Amino acid sequence: MADTTSSSAASSSAAPTSTAPTGTLVPNATKEVGFQENWKYRTFIDSTSSKDPKNDAGAKYLELSGGILSVTPASSDTTENSSYWPDAGNTTTDVTGTSHTFNVTGNRLIGDACQDFIAGLAYKTGDLRKTLIKQIGPDGHTMVAQVTISNIVAWGGNANAKGTFSFTMSINGKPVIDGSDDGNASNHG
Repeated sequence: MADTTSSSAASSSAAPTSTAPTGTLVPNATKEVGFQENWKYRTFIDSTSSKDPKNDAGAKYLELSGGILSVTPASSDTTENSSYWPDAGNTTTDVTGTSHTFNVTGNRLIGDACQDFIAGLAYKTGDLRKTLIKQIGPDGHTMVAQVTISNIVAWGGNANAKGTFSFTMSINGKPVIDGSDDGNASNHG
């Protein structure tokens, strides 16, 4: 008996393609679109402990990559709820502040310049724990921010396992996103 499978059925499972209409703002038309794997978000940490995200010209950025298993961003908003007379008892919520952190976990890779820098901060305090980070998303958006590095764990675990490595980066103040610190830059991440 002859095969009656249509060739159009096989082609219908192919991923759809689309193009941006003329006039649509596309940061870089050659960049990938769709779901991105997390490793494509690149994070760099300044080893000179610069503090000003508006002026990172002297920064020596080291890529946070070797031995890293996970970088998990978290945010917490400060909100104010108000119930005005015209709203008939209903509430309006305004975000009056925001806090952003990045929890990093992995395996300790001795000799990796970025990990060695962070591990070297473990017994330091105050301003010595502050530096800059630069993050570049797969869409090309960038963020430069001052961070405090805390909760550093540079070793530990079972005798027959790779050493543990983890820490938290907390953004201090306002980051510079896509070269702008006016609050009108594109959303990062």
